Formats: sequence, structure tokens, C-alpha cells
Amino acid sequence: MYLLFSLITRYVQTPTAAGYGFGLTTFEAGLVLVPFSVLGFVAGRLVPGWRERVGARLLLGASTAVVLAAFVLFAVARSRLVLPVVAIGVLGLGVGAFSAAMPAVILAVTPAAETASAMSVNAVVRSVGFSTGSALGGLILAAHTTGTFPTESGFTTAAWLGAATTCTLAIVALLPLKPR
Repeated sequence: MYLLFSLITRYVQTPTAAGYGFGLTTFEAGLVLVPFSVLGFVAGRLVPGWRERVGARLLLGASTAVVLAAFVLFAVARSRLVLPVVAIGVLGLGVGAFSAAMPAVILAVTPAAETASAMSVNAVVRSVGFSTGSALGGLILAAHTTGTFPTESGFTTAAWLGAATTCTLAIVALLPLKPR
């Protein structure tokens, strides 16, 4: 999830002289992130109702599929600024739903005496995921840098790698878990 967050912010800031990108300032790139926050908030508000209808595990899988859609959108369509903005909004919807559904999934398979520990591990794993995703994005872009800026194919490669990983995680999220 966090790989795409980093890719989009870097992509929109890349100067148009690179042959792609939009040359946005740091402030303008920050504004591109607004749909992520807004749709993440909306998803978090909607999840309790969805969770009651479809169950937490299915909601977790569906929200991962939404994140997958954001990766695919960014991988195939980013020629106009609105496209990365839409991709970051879709990502926010998926991340918001995922983040709101995950505690219910964790609590369903965790003994009551261990819930605080399990939720703490979830927070640590999310932090590690953010760091790993950002570093992986930077590594792939660095490997695709021939001059001053990464090639556009570096962004595509990173997005497809993220899509493949997210697809795997969607399948894992749908596997049944057994309470201890």
C-alpha cells in the first residue's frame, strides 16, 4: 500500500523536462494527497456497516482489491494529472477500509488476554510496511535512473511489483483463520 503512496508523490513532482511527470512543488504534491485522506476517512466511517453485512475477513480482502485497483490504475494511466489523483484517492479508500477492518480480523482470532499485544504488533507491522514500501519504491526508481530522474518505466515496474504483491495479499486475506 505504502509503495504506491511514495510513487505517486514522486511522480507528480518529477519535472516535465524528464518527459513525464507534472513538475509540482512540494506543496502542490501535498494537495494531490488530499483525496487519499478524504476517501480514507470516508472508508473508515463506512466500514462498520459493511463489516456487519459481509464480515471482516471478506471486507479485508475487498479493501485489498481496491488497493490493487489503485496500483493497476497508476501502472497503466498517468498521462494527465487527474489520473494519479484518482489513483491516490482509490488507494485512500482501500487503505482506509483495510485499516478499519484489520482490528476486527485480529480480534476474531486473538485470545482476549492477548488483544493489546496483537494490536501493538499490528501497529508495528504497519510502520515496517510503510518503511519497506517506501524503500522498495526508492530502490526500484534508483535502479531505473539513467540521468537525473528515474525513467518512466521505473514507475511502471514499481507499480506492477506492488500490484503483484497486493494480489498475493488479497488471496491471503481471504484464507480462513483459526482462532487459537
